Amino acid sequence: MFHPADLRLSPEDDYALTAPLPQDPACVETFNIWLYDGDANIGFNLHPRATGGEMDSSVTIFLPDGRILRANHGSPGRFSDKARPSSAYVKLHCQLPFQQWSCAVENGPVFVTSDQEQASRTVADMTPTATVNLQATVRMAGPLWINGALLPESRQTLQQKVGRWFANSLTTGFTPLAYRYDQLIEAEGTIDFEGRTYAFKGVGLRGHVRGVRDTAGMVHHTWAEGYFPKTGRGFGVTMFTREGGGYEHTEGFIFENSRMYPARVLSLPHLDRDPAKTSLVFELACDELGLRRITGADARAFWWQMQAWGSHAPIQYGWNPQAHRLMKQSIARYVWDDGDVGYGLNERSG
Repeated sequence: MFHPADLRLSPEDDYALTAPLPQDPACVETFNIWLYDGDANIGFNLHPRATGGEMDSSVTIFLPDGRILRANHGSPGRFSDKARPSSAYVKLHCQLPFQQWSCAVENGPVFVTSDQEQASRTVADMTPTATVNLQATVRMAGPLWINGALLPESRQTLQQKVGRWFANSLTTGFTPLAYRYDQLIEAEGTIDFEGRTYAFKGVGLRGHVRGVRDTAGMVHHTWAEGYFPKTGRGFGVTMFTREGGGYEHTEGFIFENSRMYPARVLSLPHLDRDPAKTSLVFELACDELGLRRITGADARAFWWQMQAWGSHAPIQYGWNPQAHRLMKQSIARYVWDDGDVGYGLNERSG
């Protein structure tokens, strides 16, 4: 039986589909770019979703003064160049597969929220009130992490249910036509907003998913990755909890010495509904390297309120302790056990 661990991706797999996948028209592609400049306190997330030559994208931009700019999905665009997927405002360009991309937001309409609002209340009005421009060059700093492919037990835990949550399979199951991978990145560029230009140079990750997603039955999750530019190290984890306790799936990696090492997750942070609690602790066990302990804290955060994973009920943004389900998408500062500092994503729901 085919499994993600058997994947052998080619440069063609880093491009976007320009037509529906004939083997499964329900197949959707998502791209994800998370970037944070810890010195400038600037970050952004682009989250495009593409279906057969049409793309839409959400945008979240963290400015150094505490403001957060947000554009929800709702401005689709057509594209015919597999190397240049684009929505009405978000443009991606695969310049060299698995090595370099560029991305842009061109006069994107956004509403304005803030760190304070996100941590204290629901966003009342999401009407766009301004436009933003962003340009970035993204260089890959590490190899592919094909989710679910590193550990032998992933062949058992990444069963059809978890595969649907990952969206790295088709309706009929795992196939080389569907996949999910991430890469650690370095990026630099500018943000133009209200007549001011903000320059950034940061690190993070970018991902590409091709498959059919069904999050029904998903409970809680943690997805975190960080890159440490001074030493070229990195780490990543994914975790899905099981209803009633335990885990449906966990997997981790350590990136050291220009190599990707499989790692088992001993400890990781779950969602805390108290926005004042921002500390993070990861413990990863690696057969070749031993134990690695990484601590840190959320630096900036954007909160989601959902009825349930897979629900069609409207999503609201901002913290609400009475929400049935919360998700916290944060850009985080990480510290290796020897004091090395890195940055990346920390996303948790619960």
